Parts: sequence; structure tokens; C-alpha cells
Amino acid sequence: HVLHTAILRLTSPALTEGDLLHRESDIALRRALLAAQSIATSRGSLLSQLAQKPGRSSQLDTDLTKISDEFLSNLPVAYFSSNGVVLGAIGFDPAALVPIAGSPAIAEASTRSVEVSTVAVVNTEAIALGVVPVLADNPGGGRTQLGTVFAASRLTDSYLNGRPLPT
Repeated sequence: HVLHTAILRLTSPALTEGDLLHRESDIALRRALLAAQSIATSRGSLLSQLAQKPGRSSQLDTDLTKISDEFLSNLPVAYFSSNGVVLGAIGFDPAALVPIAGSPAIAEASTRSVEVSTVAVVNTEAIALGVVPVLADNPGGGRTQLGTVFAASRLTDSYLNGRPLPT
């Protein structure tokens, strides 16, 4: 009975922590979806051009800044080409963009054209993240991936100390 009680005491907080992290990654995914829909709608031709000739776009940086400021509570967001080139970003340490571009979440979203939400560590920083592929319809049918939107919520001390404690 004592062992069972001890296991329950340890398991319950761990499950609560897991649920809280899962919820945070779902929030990051919803924010990535919003950013992806916004730039796909407003900058479809630019995204198509960048898919053909990847390079950093100041227009995309400006758009992502506006989206982050107005709709995402200043959440860091980035847009990558289908082969991992940073095309636009706001709120990330530039040193974090290379590991993010090569992350398993970006790879999964890109290769399978699926949305991904998870928790990861990037350069010693814990983040909840959402990744959304941006797809364009082809005239002859099918879809082509133009790029990938990545939104992250930093799991900093203020986040960790500000959430409800598991009971």
C-alpha cells in the first residue's frame, strides 16, 4: 500500500506537468496556424517566389513582426523554406534559427505535410512549439509546399513559476 501511494504521489504531478506542456504546445500550434494562414493569404505570390529562390525577405520579417505583435502576444515566429532556409523571423536569437531549421519537428512537418506540436530544447532553452507547412494548390492538381511556419513559446522560469502547481 505504501509503494502504491508513493507511485501515485509521483505520477500525478508528472501527468499534470505533461498536460500543461502539451497544452502550451497546442497553443503554439494554433498561433503557427494563424501566422501561416495570414501570410499565405496576404503574401502568396511572395511565398511562391521565395520557394523558387530562397532568401531572407525583409517584407516577410515585417509581416511576421506585425502578426506577432497584433495577434500572437509577441510570440517568436519564423518562416522557413522547404529546405530549411530562414526566409523571415521575429523574436528568435539568430543562433537558434539553424537548430530550429534542422529540428525533427520542422523535418516532420516538411516531409509529411502535417502540423506538429511538441516540446523541445533549442540551444539549452526549453520551448513549446507549433509547426505548420504552407501549401499551394497546383493548377494541374495536388499541392506544393512553399515553406513552414514555426511558432514557439519559451518555457522560461517566469512561465514555470507562474503556472499552477500540480497537486
